[in-house]
Amino acid sequence: MASAQTQKADRKTKSPEEKAAMMTKKMTEKLSLTPEQVAQIEPENLAFFRQQAVHQEQMKVLRDQQRQHGEQHKEKVKSILTPEQQKKAEKLMEEKKEKRHKRMKRRMNR
Repeated sequence: MASAQTQKADRKTKSPEEKAAMMTKKMTEKLSLTPEQVAQIEPENLAFFRQQAVHQEQMKVLRDQQRQHGEQHKEKVKSILTPEQQKKAEKLMEEKKEKRHKRMKRRMNR
């Protein structure tokens, strides 16, 4: 059985056309679509998955910008702090990071 991570990686490699074809095939099998329905649904599925690909790329760009903006802010704040304050701030950020990881682990084990 493939792991969830492997399955997720496989999903990312499929083109919108492949995803649309797979969705249409599943719908045809599970819903007993007529050829006329397939002819109508197939372009809808393709348009949907193409738009999804555009949205995913836009979200990736936004995440990268957000990450970069956060790093810039962190560096600006760091330049204002004394070396002692920088150490305290770093320790606080590490503690926050550990709490976040513990919380994520708990959610994964539900």
